[in-house]
Amino acid sequence: MVEFTDEEKRKMVAEMNRAASIKYSEELQKVESAGDVTAKNRELVEFILAFRHGYGGYYGPFDSNSALMRDFRLMADGSYTGEPYYRAILSKLKDSEGKDKALRSLAIGITLDMMQQEFPDLSRSTIQKALVKHLGPDLEKTNKILVQELRDMAKNHDIPWAIEHRSTGPGKFESSGNIGEVLHGMTMDGSADEEAGDVQYAYGWNGLMVNTGVKGAEHVIVNEDSNGFFDYTAYDTEAKARAAWKALTKEINEAEAEAEEYEYRNDPKRRR
Repeated sequence: MVEFTDEEKRKMVAEMNRAASIKYSEELQKVESAGDVTAKNRELVEFILAFRHGYGGYYGPFDSNSALMRDFRLMADGSYTGEPYYRAILSKLKDSEGKDKALRSLAIGITLDMMQQEFPDLSRSTIQKALVKHLGPDLEKTNKILVQELRDMAKNHDIPWAIEHRSTGPGKFESSGNIGEVLHGMTMDGSADEEAGDVQYAYGWNGLMVNTGVKGAEHVIVNEDSNGFFDYTAYDTEAKARAAWKALTKEINEAEAEAEEYEYRNDPKRRR
């Protein structure tokens, strides 16, 4: 993977934060124009959009230290509501037997409990509808990461099903399986044909790999995020993989260009 100096990382973080600010402001204006923001739900909508775009903080939206992820962990361990809640979560974790559907339901319940602590005047139904609507295409990824938080919690508390299925490999491959582990190992050996991004930002680290020799994943785009989740998308031809890669890198480059433009507009020294 590409190595960056501390100064390069600092500049990239600053640029991504500026780009996030632009995206956040644009989408907020859009939902306001659509009439989706009221005096009652404004703070909730602003919170969701800020999380989605990584705005208002150093960390990207899916970083383990983002506001939503931190609050989720604090809610689950009883820091907000006390030991009885914490014990109830552990009991439900044990009863889930590690099944995705049960863990997903538990993650949603904890998230709604947490959000009601922040927005006590809003009903669970209102909060859930807002999350679904304003997280948009990032909803499923958010659910996946929260489920992984619960799996990690189960491992840390030695819940039997978590111990039996404890992963010994690098990264987290719940969605990509054995092929994901093989591809991850190849990227560690420098086998990616092209690279873009970095794990500490919202879009993560991405790699294009063609003619891998891996059955079912001969031509792929791989992605690793700040939580260590590693996933891949396979294409049946090299041409399709390269076309998708071109679109992805265009999106990343546009985000970086927007950040650069924002910095230019807001830095008088650069306009002299």
